[in-house]
Amino acid sequence: MTTTIQTLIAGTAPSQDHADLNSIGATLEEGVPIGDDGASLSLACLPTSDGELPSAVRQWVDADPSADGRAALWTAFQGTHIYWSTGRCAILAPAERLGALRKVIHEAARNERELRSIEQSIAQSWSALELDAPLAFEFNERSVARRAQLQGRLAQAVVLRSRLARLSTYLLSPLEHPPTLASQVAERMRERLCMASRYEAADAQLDVIRDTYDMCGQRASEFFLARTGHHLEIVIIVLLAAELLLWAVETLAATAP
Repeated sequence: MTTTIQTLIAGTAPSQDHADLNSIGATLEEGVPIGDDGASLSLACLPTSDGELPSAVRQWVDADPSADGRAALWTAFQGTHIYWSTGRCAILAPAERLGALRKVIHEAARNERELRSIEQSIAQSWSALELDAPLAFEFNERSVARRAQLQGRLAQAVVLRSRLARLSTYLLSPLEHPPTLASQVAERMRERLCMASRYEAADAQLDVIRDTYDMCGQRASEFFLARTGHHLEIVIIVLLAAELLLWAVETLAATAP
């Protein structure tokens, strides 16, 4: 919901930051979902093309509680100023361009959040991968108990790869022609957030993870096939032994006086 800062939440007094934004004519859009994990974006818009972002706006973005120490990014293009952090963003632009720019920022924030979530999941998987890597070369009876874990981690790698592939439409699609302000700002946002290089790095890491668990699965399959073959061999040997025993009994019975 987009409102002036004075009408944020009924019954709640605006903070000093909100009061400062309101005093310079900003509007605030809060709680826009940008991820399945409940993350949201707050967006402050200043409908003007004069000057640069006021210090009050910069301070509001810098105070983003979800930034986790990451510095805010600033970009300017054709009289438009954007100051972006993980959970807060400010736009200074002519009023007729704010609608398109808001859409660009929401899309960039949503896709960057998804990419960061994939990166975090990959980072968390390395310790397990180091423990599982030996099973890509040798799988034995003691490893059987870990088969379900290996299957789950391979499935997780496939899910992460599918999530990453869905981002390719946003990251790798050709630029709009003829270019518009919104499309050029979107391109600058992708560049400033290093999304293309991060996508390639995540893709390469997922290749390693998937290949490792593919090899683990292959070794496990070979082990179970070999074990099944051994069991069949034992059954055949037992049947042959039983047949020989019966033949020996029959022979002894036939030759007995």
